[in-house]
Amino acid sequence: MLRTALDALLAQFRRWWEDQKVPALLVTAAVVAVVGAPWWFIAPRVEMITVDFRFRVRELLGRSPSWSKDLVIVAIDEASARELPMKVPTPRDYLAELIDRISAYRPKVIALDFLLDQRTKPAADKKLAESIRRAGNVVLPYQHRDGGPKTLLPIYLKSAKAVGFADVPSDPDAVVRRMLIYHPLRGEKVLSFPAAIYEVATGQSVHNLGVGPSFLINFHSTAFLDPKACYPARNFFAEPPPPREIFEGKIVLIGATHPDTRDSYFVTPFYQSLVHPGRHFATGVHIVAQALNTMLTRQFLWEPPHWLVRLMSIVLALLTFLLLSRFVPSKGFLLAIGESIVVAFIVTAAFVWANIVLPFTPLLIAIGVGMLGALLYHFLWTRQVLKAAQERMAQMEKMRALAELASGVAHDVRNALSSVTMATELLLEEVADEEWRKHLVIIQQGIQDAINIVNRLRLFGKQTREQEVLMPVHLNELVTSTITFTRAKWFYEPMKRGVEIRVETQLEPDLPPVMGNPTELRQVLVNLIFNAVEAMPKGGTLTIRTWREGNNACVAVQDTGIGMSKEVKKRIFDPFFTTKGEQGTGLGLSICYGIVTRHNGTIEVDSEVGKGTTFTIRLPIAKEMAEPLEELAHLPPLRVLVIDDDETVAAALAEVLRQAGHKVDVATSGMAGLQLFKPNAYEVVIVDWLMPGMDGLTVAQAIREIAPLQPIVLTTAWQNQLDAEAVSSIVDAVIPKPWTPRSLWEALQQAFHTQRAVQKL
Repeated sequence: MLRTALDALLAQFRRWWEDQKVPALLVTAAVVAVVGAPWWFIAPRVEMITVDFRFRVRELLGRSPSWSKDLVIVAIDEASARELPMKVPTPRDYLAELIDRISAYRPKVIALDFLLDQRTKPAADKKLAESIRRAGNVVLPYQHRDGGPKTLLPIYLKSAKAVGFADVPSDPDAVVRRMLIYHPLRGEKVLSFPAAIYEVATGQSVHNLGVGPSFLINFHSTAFLDPKACYPARNFFAEPPPPREIFEGKIVLIGATHPDTRDSYFVTPFYQSLVHPGRHFATGVHIVAQALNTMLTRQFLWEPPHWLVRLMSIVLALLTFLLLSRFVPSKGFLLAIGESIVVAFIVTAAFVWANIVLPFTPLLIAIGVGMLGALLYHFLWTRQVLKAAQERMAQMEKMRALAELASGVAHDVRNALSSVTMATELLLEEVADEEWRKHLVIIQQGIQDAINIVNRLRLFGKQTREQEVLMPVHLNELVTSTITFTRAKWFYEPMKRGVEIRVETQLEPDLPPVMGNPTELRQVLVNLIFNAVEAMPKGGTLTIRTWREGNNACVAVQDTGIGMSKEVKKRIFDPFFTTKGEQGTGLGLSICYGIVTRHNGTIEVDSEVGKGTTFTIRLPIAKEMAEPLEELAHLPPLRVLVIDDDETVAAALAEVLRQAGHKVDVATSGMAGLQLFKPNAYEVVIVDWLMPGMDGLTVAQAIREIAPLQPIVLTTAWQNQLDAEAVSSIVDAVIPKPWTPRSLWEALQQAFHTQRAVQKL
């Protein structure tokens, strides 16, 4: 079993390699590797940059988040720091006095954003610890290390209301966008500095916020906060002191914002503002304030879960592929750019008006994947189309070569066989012996078969312009009549063998007609039905379907027979290729291929051994119904003589005229036409120009000598090679090929009009 599976895989690989699918996939994989590998590292950074851009657009549109009225910053700015004996570290006794003055305003919480992990003057350290203890509501930060809170000096750890780690995580591009709420430490969840302030201020657990261990900070422009929410520390040492209502019951953050602060200056999304030019930095107290404001106002930025992002990316990639695969690559590239712009607009709008942080980079990558898939599809589809075109060209070359051979010998062979046929008929009249008569009948049948083969070979050489009759053909009616015509083949013959073949039809109502030769199209259906019946020796189901597909009307003949192998399917339309042995000539499907091709259509075969075969024909729908048979029917009932050496063309023309209510006689040679013609026997004679033996003009001249006023119409595909003056003296009208009911009607009208004018003279 493993061996069989490996052989099947190798066979599939060979087919893909021959169809150039494997090279296409390898090129695609190389492109993905070259383009995608850098994105593996760049994509996270690009995503964060797009988030920053959304912050700036929101600021530009005036939709920045609101600032909590319970949050106030006391900043030791540059002006306040000038009054200090030293800037770094901030003197502990100065901080102690500042805490005492602020606590007098009875704030809810005092958060001191200074790392107190190093000793200074003992008296100053003790004074600050006493101030923290007296206030009773001070929250202190510490730098998270292996020791956890022990990095904070014990003297302050005992005095503080609560503590939290102050590590501010930055993204790979050193921009602060995210704040931690907690992280596991020795089996416990240790709170961050903003989270500790929140719990002390609200008395609620941060777990009630409904966010994970971290969140995106919903930044308000740090460079342009409301002055009422940010007070310089020096105001507490000046007269008059700040108003009590500003700080009473509020959360007060104390931090250094001067350039020499121990805190590094952080880059935020507003590093480069769209509203206020210039580069804007933020210190630690600003970052803490922004994070705390996000928690207090609960204006969290919603981030979709990873599974939803993957689903959105997959859906977008599929939609992009389906959209771009319908257009040529150049237009598809422009559409991909437009789609990216639309996605960027949606992502930005969702952020500005709904606080939803949709990922942009995964969606952009999804568009790229869809575009790459569409390009690969176009490549493979183009290869398939080119391969099919090459196969059709090869098929047509074979048929063209056969047509040239047939055209060269058909005339001589038919002439030679005609003399043999006449001699055989004479012998049949003279010979009385039954045994010899049987031999003569066999000879006569063989000659007739040879003539039929030559006639069928001539079909290969017919071009579209030589197609004699074009008329609206309703495929549903053609299918119905052909099924009735072939009933003996699919019903009576199998029944004699004790076999049942069921015929089913699935005909689309109101199927538009196609322009074509009904006789030739019927010949195609008859051939396909016969082949389907022969492919079901033990019985089965024959299904004929019609439907519309774009600008084509389609008909499919499907059987449940023995099917055919891939090797047979490749050669099924080759002339003289047959699977029936001596019983087949190998010309039936080749002729079907030629007929469908002349009708500007396609014929395809789908088959699997043991499951059956389906032949599908697609023909272009008639552009308009401007050539109805009613125009021919408006003429009075006519008796028409049609003279044409091509039996198929003559039969098709006769069918058109009979459908219009006229009586038609057919002659397949000039001599036979003259034998049928009698004065006053026909209202009109239609004769083809180029015929072997006696051409159409010679026949018309002979008829004109017999009946000078006889209306005569000449047909030809070589009208430009006729001598107009010479022809007009012999015939009354000329019909250029291909014929249509309208052109036939106009020629008949012209012929009758000319003859009436002659009669008046």
